[in-house]
Amino acid sequence: MTKKLFINVLIVTLVLLVSKAYAGKEKKLSNQDLFKNKCTQCHEAERAKIMHASKETFLEIIKKMITKGAKVTDDEAKSIAEFLGSPSRFLFEEKCTKCHGLARVLETHKKGNLNKDTIKKMKKKGADISEKDIESIYDYLNYYYFVAPEIPGGPGIR
Repeated sequence: MTKKLFINVLIVTLVLLVSKAYAGKEKKLSNQDLFKNKCTQCHEAERAKIMHASKETFLEIIKKMITKGAKVTDDEAKSIAEFLGSPSRFLFEEKCTKCHGLARVLETHKKGNLNKDTIKKMKKKGADISEKDIESIYDYLNYYYFVAPEIPGGPGIR
């Protein structure tokens, strides 16, 4: 009887420890989502997006905002500065939004219909994009706007 009680207590303890460990883990936000969640509480997104500055400059600006009360950790500040100061962001916005709205490009990417061949097709249609630009734009999209592939038989399929 005591052995059975001991095993039950051990199982309950393990379940509690595992559930506590998972409860403390929050979903890690993308750098773009961190920017949206933290910076747009006080500023319009466009204010930061139109700035062309280095990651270091953005980090200095964010640290200044922290002293004014922004609720941003040091790691979050680095991630936001990384997003805003990415040279590929400017390349992407300059090249792709000349003909398409940002929402259209991102929606196409989310659907899985935007790949290197799509970008090459835009180049053939006259977009001022070099081969190096194709790589940078595609890498940028997949780093900052990663879309997980759908799993066959996943949610919604019964």
